Amino acid sequence: MAKKDKRRHQRKEPEPTADIVRGILRDDPPVPAAQKPYDPPPPANRPLPLSLADIRNEALRQHANVAHTIADLEAWAAEIASTIAFLKARDQ
Repeated sequence: MAKKDKRRHQRKEPEPTADIVRGILRDDPPVPAAQKPYDPPPPANRPLPLSLADIRNEALRQHANVAHTIADLEAWAAEIASTIAFLKARDQ
């Protein structure tokens, strides 16, 4: 025959909720709840999901912006190179 676990019959600690109920019955002042950490505000209302056509149009617009920016940078690089060549020729 197996031995019975002695810990099974030991007195349990009262649960915190039991202490709260006893405090209410004794008219103790309420214990303040632990403060929650700062919760960031909820995100702003998000627009409805975009359709595939909307996504495609936005991608094309971004591609056009990138292509325009690259063209601008290449033009500036050419202008800088010609300025450098001009200044070098003038110094000689």
